[in-house]
Amino acid sequence: MRSTFRALLALALALLGGGAFAQVSAPDSAFDRFYAQVTGVGKQTVTFGSGGQPVVGQGVPQISTSGGPVNVDRALPLRNNSGGLINASARISIPPATLAKIITRGLGAVSVLGAGVALYDLAQELGFLVQKDGAAVVVQKPPAESCVTGPCYEYRSTNWVDTGWLKPSAFDSAMRSQFVANSSPRNVTSSGVSGSVWAVSYVLTAECCGGVPAGTSGSATYNIQSREISPYSGTPTPSSMTELESAIASKSGWPSNSKVSQAVADATALVPAGPFQATPQVTGPATSQGETKTVVNVDNSTTTTTTQHQHTYTGNTINTTTTTVTSTCTGGSCNTTTETETPKLDEQPFAMPCGVSGTPPCAVKVDETGVPNATDVNADRLRDLEEQNADWIEGLVAANPFPDINWAFELPTACGVIPTPAFAPAVDGIDVCQFQPMFHELMTVVWMLGGLFGAISLFMRNALTT
Repeated sequence: MRSTFRALLALALALLGGGAFAQVSAPDSAFDRFYAQVTGVGKQTVTFGSGGQPVVGQGVPQISTSGGPVNVDRALPLRNNSGGLINASARISIPPATLAKIITRGLGAVSVLGAGVALYDLAQELGFLVQKDGAAVVVQKPPAESCVTGPCYEYRSTNWVDTGWLKPSAFDSAMRSQFVANSSPRNVTSSGVSGSVWAVSYVLTAECCGGVPAGTSGSATYNIQSREISPYSGTPTPSSMTELESAIASKSGWPSNSKVSQAVADATALVPAGPFQATPQVTGPATSQGETKTVVNVDNSTTTTTTQHQHTYTGNTINTTTTTVTSTCTGGSCNTTTETETPKLDEQPFAMPCGVSGTPPCAVKVDETGVPNATDVNADRLRDLEEQNADWIEGLVAANPFPDINWAFELPTACGVIPTPAFAPAVDGIDVCQFQPMFHELMTVVWMLGGLFGAISLFMRNALTT
């Protein structure tokens, strides 16, 4: 009954797209979006997760792998300087540690685990058995090279080298070794068993075979025999999600027939991946169309301006060279000029790195070579110098005595009659001495008030400053 349920579940998931495909779609919310910003004349930089403005109309994430990391691709409709469309695309690779967390979170969130479920099949690829016990995930490990879900097979090769009957991984390893031993210098990049064929892909690591250069890739297939065996029926060894997560994080690459792409899509449909650091690789067309404008001039001549954009891609940067062709025609005669604008970085304003308001203080390294330290100082010599300086200061004071300073304020006490000969004999003089006491009292009051307000002003300034 259980095997029938698993078979029906596998069929249903295959019909719904749960099988192993080269590329599978994930929900739009599964991963962060791509952003773009202008970083210079003719330069656009694409970032992942932040930086600039999110690209409008970018495609849904496409998950794939082919012997390397798990990649996330999105269609990226960008605009050139003329407003024309650049049908680019951007790719990021999921870091192994992030991939492991995505899969284990998906295992915790999925409601059913069994054959035909990509998350289950992926765990089985790595040699683990996973099943749900309520909300918990039970992880076990059968013996290595065990097939736990039928149909199970073992293989042998008789038309090339007799390997004997071996389980898939052991057979694949034996065939790889024989292939490398009997062939020219080659680096096997991928291989696998499919039905009655064993296939291998390779890259030449040195020139061989009558001048074929190093780096040339190729492939080969060999017919093999297979027979069905019973699934493993023993008791698996208990394991843990931590061990499974470590196994995923330590895997260096994933073959194209792995269930990892669908597993990532299924997991992120349940729990989005969340932010992580990645640098996009951008690809796109070599050219894009600019605008074409035709203007009729006052003298009945016509001026046609055509703009064309050429693009090169370096990592996450799009470099655009703009060519503008202007043609002014009168009758059958045309005068044509061409202008080319090449990419360049915008000049950034100079920013003082330190030492001015709003910046940290400058840390200046001083060459202290030859400067004496505390252990080099002669204390007796310092005491003698201090005594000599004291004697010198006392000598200056004796030679130039400073006057005593008296801060007491006194009004003038002398007084006399002011003579006025111009008005004689009517007025011989004016006697102001009779008003002197009154003047003294008024000025005393003014002096006291001025001192009081001056002291208050000094106190307030000091208080406000501190």
